Amino acid sequence: MRLSCLFAVLCAVTSLAALPLPDLAAQRWQQRVVVIDTPTTDDATFQAQAAALLPAWSGLRERDVLMLTRTGAEAFQFRLIGKDGGVKLTTAQPVSPDKLFAIIDAMPMRRAEMRAQTAEAFELPAIGEEVPLARIKIICEHYGLPELWAKIERDPPPQPFKSDGVTGWFDAWRGQSLYPAGFLHDLKYWAGYPGEDVERLIADAELMIDVARILDSTEMAETMFHGVRIGGAEIFGAPFSWGFGRVKP
Repeated sequence: MRLSCLFAVLCAVTSLAALPLPDLAAQRWQQRVVVIDTPTTDDATFQAQAAALLPAWSGLRERDVLMLTRTGAEAFQFRLIGKDGGVKLTTAQPVSPDKLFAIIDAMPMRRAEMRAQTAEAFELPAIGEEVPLARIKIICEHYGLPELWAKIERDPPPQPFKSDGVTGWFDAWRGQSLYPAGFLHDLKYWAGYPGEDVERLIADAELMIDVARILDSTEMAETMFHGVRIGGAEIFGAPFSWGFGRVKP
């Protein structure tokens, strides 16, 4: 099988006379899309592009890239569409894997994905799982929270620690897990003492910052901050209120 034919088989192929961007609503927030328009799959530029990208197929999968090849164009054109639906690159020349991956890896959403993948490599306890002190120590060490661990070690809360994730909210947003941010916020609330207003404000602000870093966006982070400022107040005595590890359930 010729290289260009194999590449076309691996991609979704359509044949159109006019080649505006296709409807990619189903891919939004889920996949990045490379749209390659070419006169035919025998076109020399297309064949050069196929030869460049075929060896990099695993890297494309890792970055959630859907390849869409369409024949019937007047000339070769390569377009990269981000998960947000925006056009990130348009060129009439073949694109090397190194250039393509550099563009994708610089995208805010891709950077958030890589941060999440790093966090996932350190496995947190599941939602609702009771976490022993020995494991809490490891978690605090991993996330650089020595002061939090010192507080817990000095006076362990009498109630066992369990995280309910992002309380009353989404544990994931636009494909990004918010659980690590919610877990650490729960841990700080569990270890808190009644009346620690400044410490609680810091914990809520750190939640906002963690979410902003995960999503590379402030909108959801600020929304969650305002939510926990109201809903997490110890006056409500909820199972997730500040200091919930130090009060009787």
